[in-house]
Amino acid sequence: MMQLKLSRVSAAAGLALVATAALANPTGPFNPPGNYTSGTTDIYLAGSSAVDLALTKFIANSCLPGSLDTYRTDAGGKTYWLWTCTTNNVAPNWVLASGNTKIAIHKNTNSSADGTNGVANGAAAFAYLQVSDLNTALTQCAVSPTVVAATSTIPAYNVFNCGTTAGTAGVGTLSQTARFGFSDSEPKQFNVAAAAQLTSAYPLSILFGIPVTKNVRDALQTSQGLAAGDESEAGMPNLTSAQIHSIFTGVFTSWTNLGITVGADNGIYMLRRSNGSGSSRIFDATFIGDYCTPGLTAISAGTALVTGTIPTQCNAVASGGTQILQAGTSEDLAACLGSFQTNAVGAIGYLSTDFQPGLADGYRWVKFDGYSPKLLNVVDGKWKDWSELSLNYNKATPLAGDDTSFYNQIKNTSLNGTLMSEIAQNLAQTTSGLWTGGVMGALPNRINAAGWGLPAGASLTLPRTDATVLAYPANPATRAYSTGYNLCAAPLPSAGYVAH
Repeated sequence: MMQLKLSRVSAAAGLALVATAALANPTGPFNPPGNYTSGTTDIYLAGSSAVDLALTKFIANSCLPGSLDTYRTDAGGKTYWLWTCTTNNVAPNWVLASGNTKIAIHKNTNSSADGTNGVANGAAAFAYLQVSDLNTALTQCAVSPTVVAATSTIPAYNVFNCGTTAGTAGVGTLSQTARFGFSDSEPKQFNVAAAAQLTSAYPLSILFGIPVTKNVRDALQTSQGLAAGDESEAGMPNLTSAQIHSIFTGVFTSWTNLGITVGADNGIYMLRRSNGSGSSRIFDATFIGDYCTPGLTAISAGTALVTGTIPTQCNAVASGGTQILQAGTSEDLAACLGSFQTNAVGAIGYLSTDFQPGLADGYRWVKFDGYSPKLLNVVDGKWKDWSELSLNYNKATPLAGDDTSFYNQIKNTSLNGTLMSEIAQNLAQTTSGLWTGGVMGALPNRINAAGWGLPAGASLTLPRTDATVLAYPANPATRAYSTGYNLCAAPLPSAGYVAH
């Protein structure tokens, strides 16, 4: 299953992948980076899974070309990341206060709640993938890395596959307190008291969408007078907000409710994330409403999805199967959709759109209320399913040393319009030409820490096109008000932005 995940993520990035020897620290077949055992800056992160692909590219852009090695393992509904690279301590590479030239960045990925509550309380310790784990327990890493080819801005980097069960056996030899957390929505959505303990900045906007298994997409196309299997944006079928609400609140349980037949078991198999997931928060704010208006019907509860048993759990072939599953990470949700497609069962979920499907993947996006999940529709105010990512740290422990260096480097890269364009184009939809979801840069908003935010650019003038927005993907809208960030409120123009 991990092999499927890596091929899908790689296709999503829209980059040519070539299996070859590592470019930097691991050389040839799996050879852990022994030179990272001393004199290394360690950075510890937690939180949202939606940001991981973009974060990898941020890191690659900040390291010496060819020096980034990415390790990951999935287990128990979590993803453990380790990025190792080197810097010459000369801008625009990381200039570390310590003078170190080796960086090891660790991330415990589960949900946005970890990126808020786990950082705010200062006492929570997370298990992390360590260099020592690579040198000992994780000998099942891929024999050769997958190499993500360089683009005009982002250097090439290596991706090592460390399996789907290694997390329980090989991760956590040393637990740490997370210094930084990522959340797909503002911290107060998870804990008001925790939010008061955090300093938060909002460097990115993340687009979310509604993926369905390919068999559902094809059946919807036929029922709506479109050509089944058409991969173009024009051929993308549509669901209404009301239909999406009915599916995820349990009113609709069969595809018959939408006038289609998917297979012998025509039940709707619905995939959701946990209540602590930022993906759940923005999905709820867009389609359900109970987080914003308590008392409304909530998203239906589901059975926990276990990373190592996805092929079994996502393989219902007769009525009476478990029709609602809850995935620990975005990776698991995407993998489960693929398994349902393989087994001719119709499923639906919600997912950040940096998980762009390639032709070989088992799921596709659908429109809602007539609009596709792309950057141009966000800029034009037509696509509502997006949020601003928050980067958080505990204000009780002021930043110092290399933690400050890391924070400032994230800020500086988020200000780089050329880099944001490169990331957006590398997340482009590979099945239907020039349009994309994924991430956008943020314009300055009312509560962002000083110095964050892209300046308004030419792509925000009229008329706008997919190409102009891709060339400068800045979101002119924000949910940051003078009183604070509010995911439940209607977006406002970013500070200083004047509509053309």
